Amino acid sequence: MVPVFSTCGEIFELGLMVEFSGANRSYCYVRYWDPEEAKLAIRKLHNFHIRPGYPLAVTQSVDNRKLCVKTVPPLQTGVTEEEIVTELSSQVSGVLRAK
Repeated sequence: MVPVFSTCGEIFELGLMVEFSGANRSYCYVRYWDPEEAKLAIRKLHNFHIRPGYPLAVTQSVDNRKLCVKTVPPLQTGVTEEEIVTELSSQVSGVLRAK
């Protein structure tokens, strides 16, 4: 799969899903360094025949990147979401919101 998907850009991560038995689950996830390269892969490789009669179905996955921080001491009364986001952003890039 790497040779096929690398034709669209530099791959950050490729994960082939397998069963506990080691059998292929017939799908994988590919992450690119550049989001535009991921879009190119969808356009270029959707319905690409990996071998005759076996087309790929290439779609965008749900972006569910989350950072879960547990065992945080209780917050003081009146601390806002904006203050939490500002503090987390000083340590982790890309924080947009907090619950």
